[in-house]
Amino acid sequence: WGALWSAITESPWWGHGLGTLRYLFPFYQPVENPLYYKYAHNDWLEALFDLGGVGFGLLALLIIYVMIAIARERIIKTSAFRRSIASCVLISLGGCLAHALVDFPLHIAAVQITFVAVAAIGLSLRFADDKIPREKADYSSGKGP
Repeated sequence: WGALWSAITESPWWGHGLGTLRYLFPFYQPVENPLYYKYAHNDWLEALFDLGGVGFGLLALLIIYVMIAIARERIIKTSAFRRSIASCVLISLGGCLAHALVDFPLHIAAVQITFVAVAAIGLSLRFADDKIPREKADYSSGKGP
């Protein structure tokens, strides 16, 4: 990752553009390493290479916002079911983000879709109601539904 870091320092603010690592990295790769890399095997470093500090910062803020919003649901809500859903969502998202440190899971479409779906489930807890209203018809008094 040393060669990748030197490439990042050449355009630290704005990056090199999305999806350009496979084309630009060979220019930074040491000559004693004959392998060809399509991905950095670290999604975080690759995002910094692609987006630069500004784009990476905005992406990090979005991820932090989502994680904090879901964590608040885990801490604040009284329903054990909602707390358990929030816990599962945090573990799932956190695991994927941790895996991105050593591999490129977020370059796989199925993982991207699952990540966004799980995040949406977690964020939807903010708008869900704890109590589902169920009206019971009182047939004993002669009143129907």
